[in-house]
Amino acid sequence: MTDLVPALAVAGPAVALAGAVLVLLARTPRQTDLVAAAVALPVAAVAGLLAAIALSRGVDAPLRGGWRLVDPASGAFLAVIAVVGCCSVLVSPSYLRTSKRSWLSARGSRALYYCAL
Repeated sequence: MTDLVPALAVAGPAVALAGAVLVLLARTPRQTDLVAAAVALPVAAVAGLLAAIALSRGVDAPLRGGWRLVDPASGAFLAVIAVVGCCSVLVSPSYLRTSKRSWLSARGSRALYYCAL
């Protein structure tokens, strides 16, 4: 199972960046919301799987790579970030419907909001 860690450590950010590009390419606010939700779920799943692997190792030596270190503490932190991030994306459409408009269009402000999120 630990053989998946390098791929998961790259897949999470890669899927999130690809999702940001797709959000910027969406044409309507509704499409932007749907793309963001469609990307948030796999990103949370990848982060959750990586967190589960890290937490299942217990006090064993952390999984090290060239630029990453995955230990139980980072696994717990990653799990919290995955849940909060996914929930934030899923409730964002209702928040954005009631928020005041900015100097950008509705689609543009949503796209920037989701990219920043």
